[in-house]
Amino acid sequence: ARAEEGLRALGEELEAQRATAIEHFRRVTEAQQASARRRVAEIERGVREGRALLGRLREAADLDVGPAPGERTEDERAAGGGRAAGEPGGGERGGGESSP
Repeated sequence: ARAEEGLRALGEELEAQRATAIEHFRRVTEAQQASARRRVAEIERGVREGRALLGRLREAADLDVGPAPGERTEDERAAGGGRAAGEPGGGERGGGESSP
């Protein structure tokens, strides 16, 4: 009877330790998940800020810089396909360079 009581007490103690360990790992896991969610949110915020900055830089470049003299815009190139006569690499003469 005394041995059975000792085994029962050991079993109860073991069960209590198991429950404590499970609760500890549950809290650790929840803390890791919360930390990971914060890191993901920070990364997503950084990506959004980067995209916004890129958009502002593109808009500023579009407003500040036009085509260089003699250069066609993207729309003109898309509409015309190849290069026009007189432009380097275009025209019927092949080279596109004018002769004196």
